[in-house]
Amino acid sequence: MGIIMQSDEKIDLEERRLMDKALQETIAWEAADLFRTIMRGVATLNAKSATERALRDLHHIRVLIRCCEEFRLNQALTEAFDEVAGRDRPSEQNLLDEVARSGMRYLIERFAYDEFARARTAQREADFRRQIKLLVKDEGDEPT
Repeated sequence: MGIIMQSDEKIDLEERRLMDKALQETIAWEAADLFRTIMRGVATLNAKSATERALRDLHHIRVLIRCCEEFRLNQALTEAFDEVAGRDRPSEQNLLDEVARSGMRYLIERFAYDEFARARTAQREADFRRQIKLLVKDEGDEPT
C-alpha cells in the first residue's frame, strides 16, 4: 500500500506542477492583456472604461496568483512584456512596429517628472523622429 501512495503522491505533485505552470502562463497572458488595456487607456481621451477593465483584469490576476503554490513574478512579467511587444512572433511590419514602440517610449517619457526625464524625453523624441523618417523613406522606395 505504501508504494501505491508514494506513486499517487508523485502523480499529485506532477499534476500540481503542471497546474502551476499553466497558471503561470495564464497569469502572464492576463498581465499582457492588462498592459494593453492600460496602454489603450493612455491613448484614449476618455479612460473610464479602460480603468474599469484594468481593475477587473488586476483582480482576476490576483485571484490566479493566490491559486499558485509558487508564483514567479519575474517570469510572469517577462512573458507578459514579450507578449505585448510581439517579440515571440515574426512581423512583416517590423519597421512600423518599431515606429509605434519608439512613439510609446517617447510618450511615456513626456509624462515622467524625475530629474532625468528631460534628457530621456529628448532622446526618445529624437529616436521617434528618426524612426518616422526611416518609415517614410522605406514607403517611398516601394513601387506603386
